[in-house]
Amino acid sequence: MSESASHFDPVPRDLAGPMTSSAPVPPISGDPPPRRLHGLCRERQEAAKLRAALTAHCGGKPSATQGAMIAQAGELKLRLSVMDQDFIQTGRRSAHASRDYLAWSNSLVRLLRQLGLKGASTPGPTLAEIMATAPSPRARTAPAEAPVAQAPDASHAASGPPEAPL
Repeated sequence: MSESASHFDPVPRDLAGPMTSSAPVPPISGDPPPRRLHGLCRERQEAAKLRAALTAHCGGKPSATQGAMIAQAGELKLRLSVMDQDFIQTGRRSAHASRDYLAWSNSLVRLLRQLGLKGASTPGPTLAEIMATAPSPRARTAPAEAPVAQAPDASHAASGPPEAPL
């Protein structure tokens, strides 16, 4: 094979003869090339809102794994929003685009399910907070002693304690 042959060419150029056209080869599926994802303010804002909501859903400090899942969910949301806008503008969607949309949508659902349906519970007080609100041991008072029962008659008090029954 010659050095000018591309590794994507099914037949090396030196065997296929000179190229007569410099036009780009159309995609096999016939779908237009994908839109670039930069400069899409509204779609990027939607993805950013989703990332912020999912971060709050995870308690504000997601783990590294949760952070990766949140970033992936934001990217999927961005791609789905772009496809939604294309469908709204053109009114049609190819079979290939429909399969992509369905796959991305299902991936987003699985990511959201893995992040959990219930949000992070609000954390309870820390030990330092509990200790700060508890009274100090020195401030506690000793429990009051039970009052001694007074005998109704002074003669019983002088005779001593009552005898135990047999």
